[in-house]
Amino acid sequence: MASMTHRGITAQELLHGLRLAITTIAGTVLLTASLPRKLAAHDHLTPQLGAYATLLGLLAVEIVLLVRRRDWGRLRGPALGLTLAASILSTWTLRPEYLTTSTDWSFGTTGWIGVILLYNRPISLLAAFLVAHEAVTVARVLTLPVDRDFVLNLVAGSVGTVGFPLACGLASVALRSIAALAERAQAETAAIRTADAVATARHAARQHRLALLDAAVEPLLQGLADGGRIPTDPAVQRDCAVEAARLRRMLAETDLSDDPLLHELRHGADVAERQGLLIEFETVGIWSAPSVEVRRALLDGPLAALSGARSWARVSVIGTGEALSVNVVADGTGPVAPSPRTDVEYLVVSEDDTTWIEARWTAASRSS
Repeated sequence: MASMTHRGITAQELLHGLRLAITTIAGTVLLTASLPRKLAAHDHLTPQLGAYATLLGLLAVEIVLLVRRRDWGRLRGPALGLTLAASILSTWTLRPEYLTTSTDWSFGTTGWIGVILLYNRPISLLAAFLVAHEAVTVARVLTLPVDRDFVLNLVAGSVGTVGFPLACGLASVALRSIAALAERAQAETAAIRTADAVATARHAARQHRLALLDAAVEPLLQGLADGGRIPTDPAVQRDCAVEAARLRRMLAETDLSDDPLLHELRHGADVAERQGLLIEFETVGIWSAPSVEVRRALLDGPLAALSGARSWARVSVIGTGEALSVNVVADGTGPVAPSPRTDVEYLVVSEDDTTWIEARWTAASRSS
């Protein structure tokens, strides 16, 4: 999971770096524009300064959004309108002889502001914006008497005015597509690895459960097969009931349940109930589900006592802030194997053909 998150962050950093590069290019073009060097060439300086300040302001907002990793959102439309307004203001207040020359600073810079405003939008929107910006100059030119050289200069200047920003926009679209494909492929790879890890863990858990069953069931079955153990022997019948209860409990370990301990306990006790045993269940207190290993230790002893009962049993699960215990009182006696874990204690008392067993897991043992 951590690996997948890291890859997602890497893809986002790539896109952030692309936006930073575009903003750097646009800022460089705007800050090196000819206006500050050719103030004297303008008859109407105030409109030129106003248009230039507008574009600088939009660039400043982009830098703030870039630092905060925010998008233009609803501000994009008004910002595009201001950009075109600055283009119109600068172009239509410029002396005619300076159109498409180095003095016409907005002709070559306004398109780059459009690139940063439309960074993550469809390329068709950027193309439409550049055409609109170009149309501002063309409209002004059409109102003037022009010669062939002027038209050629306009065409040559338009290559940089439209072509370069559009090429940058196309490159950003390609890089965004590559980043999206890479992120999708990495996410799919991570999902496959996670699925493989889950399958491996499930297989290991299944093998572990089979090993636990083999350790007790195989000798029992072998004894029945070679005649060493007699099926009519009450002790053999009890051993079979104990292993059947353990098997039912282990099968229930893979089920989804709000309370796995009670779920597995009821499944294990079902074997005794099918033999006609009357079982009374009781729960007291609250508890959080312990690990599967702890649940096995808490239940194996009590289920063994249930398997030795003849007609009735009372099962209680008690949870407090410091301990969790499973208790069984039954009319019958029989051996109970020691607890398989040091943090789960068994207390067994047999008297007058009645057995009481408590499997207890304490808070002190949890933290140890």
